Amino acid sequence: MTTINIIAIYLFCGILFGAGFEWLVNKFDSEWKDDIDNWQRVLWITAWPFFLIKFFMGYFGKDD
Repeated sequence: MTTINIIAIYLFCGILFGAGFEWLVNKFDSEWKDDIDNWQRVLWITAWPFFLIKFFMGYFGKDD
């Protein structure tokens, strides 16, 4: 696998993650859906592994 393929797969996964997040915001008619900027969308696409890990840590983590 070349570097370009790895970057393309990473960005494709980020786009899917960002699209899923946009869908959730619109489906639940969130009050802040109009406050989402393009820089936030770029952050969702580029930092999706971090957000996914934080989600799973919060979802499956212990409640103290």
